This record gives sequence, structure tokens and C-alpha cells, in this order.
Amino acid sequence: MERGFAACFDEARTRVQTGTAGWGISFDLDGLDPRDAPGTGTPVEQGIRLADALRVLAGCSHDPKFVALELTEYNPLRDFGGQTARAATDLVCAVLAPGAAAMELAA
Repeated sequence: MERGFAACFDEARTRVQTGTAGWGISFDLDGLDPRDAPGTGTPVEQGIRLADALRVLAGCSHDPKFVALELTEYNPLRDFGGQTARAATDLVCAVLAPGAAAMELAA
């Protein structure tokens, strides 16, 4: 049974928000679908679609307990055309500046 990224993230966020001074996200870019982020060390076929990740992660910074964001597994040698670098930038903007990310995606 597939639960999807949104359900899994919501469950994890609920757990880490309870009884803690702060929480953060460590996001491995190789978990994204290679159609959206090919520049990783170990691409995962049928991974999380970038649009889904952007929607789910948008606005985490509005939670006062959110204190950190880490993006890992970027491989510039496999990122022909900078597609994965743009995806990483979009993820950072979605988490830290959701209004700006939404405006850019609409453009």
C-alpha cells in the first residue's frame, strides 16, 4: 500500500513537533524522480515528483520550531543543464520563502 510523500511527511512532522525544542529536514535529492532531478549519485526511478515535494514542504519555515534544512546527494557531474540545481533551489525557496516560490512557479 502506497501512502505517498504528503502522508508520510505529515506523520513525521507531527512526531518531531511534539516534546522538542526544534526540528529540521534533511532531504536527499536522489529521492526525487530522475525526470525532475537527474543530477544525483543514486537516482530512484518513480521517486517523489518535484511538484509534490514543493507543495508538501511549502511553508515549513512558518513553524517557529522549524530550525534547519539540509539538502544532500547533489552530483553536479550528472546534472547536465542544471536541472537538479534548479530543483534544489526551488525546494529551498518553497521551504523558506513559499510566497516567492509560488510566484516563480506561476511565471
